[in-house]
Amino acid sequence: MTDPINSTNAATSTLFLGHNGEWWDFWLIISVIAAAVAAAAIGVSTAGSIISHKREAASAEEALERYKLGTREQIAEANARQKEAELKLAQLRKLAGPREINFDKFKQALEGRPKVPVVIWYMPEASDGYWFASRLFSALQMAGWEASWPQTIPALTKENVNAIMPDVSGQLFSLLHGQPPALNAGGQPSGISVVGDGNDLNLEPNAPMTPFKALFQALATSTDLAIFGNGSSQFMPVAKGTLRVVVAAKTDPIFADQTIDKR
Repeated sequence: MTDPINSTNAATSTLFLGHNGEWWDFWLIISVIAAAVAAAAIGVSTAGSIISHKREAASAEEALERYKLGTREQIAEANARQKEAELKLAQLRKLAGPREINFDKFKQALEGRPKVPVVIWYMPEASDGYWFASRLFSALQMAGWEASWPQTIPALTKENVNAIMPDVSGQLFSLLHGQPPALNAGGQPSGISVVGDGNDLNLEPNAPMTPFKALFQALATSTDLAIFGNGSSQFMPVAKGTLRVVVAAKTDPIFADQTIDKR
């Protein structure tokens, strides 16, 4: 009677929490599989988290670079617009203000050049006519050239015309009297004109240096104005051995940067 009891006790002693080894082996395998799956899930999750954050960081950095690039382009465009506006403002100020001479450049351009006396005529209707004429007078004096004090362009007379071409009917005088005084004086209707006496008027680069060429180049070098070189004045001729500078009205802005030989 004691053997069955002992067998039962022996079987009971092999159990753990009421289960035998095979049961625990089964759940051990299940647990290992679950742990492996969990580990794999953790690995995938970790990798996904790292990769996602890296990609998000890269995307954010790329967006930041695009923003910086766009900002730099906007700043560059704004700076370009500002410079353009400043340039236009400077041009407007230059056009609105009186014409000017760079004394140093003017004097340097005339150093060692042949010289003759200069007569300066200006149009009183030009807002800065007297101003520029007086500045030119001072510049010539500083350069060691002889110059007469500026005067307004004399009116063309019938005597001027008849001395060159008899005009009994007066029609030629009437025609000439109707054109701008600067033209009768040998200059252009606008801008600054250097008028010669009919001799040595070649302005070509290889031509010999003459007073006419020297004064023309000095004005072209020392100003940003339209400078014209004219051969002579038919009805108001330039005295031999002298030059005449005719200061007319400001040149239209479209022609403001031209230096022209109009012989």
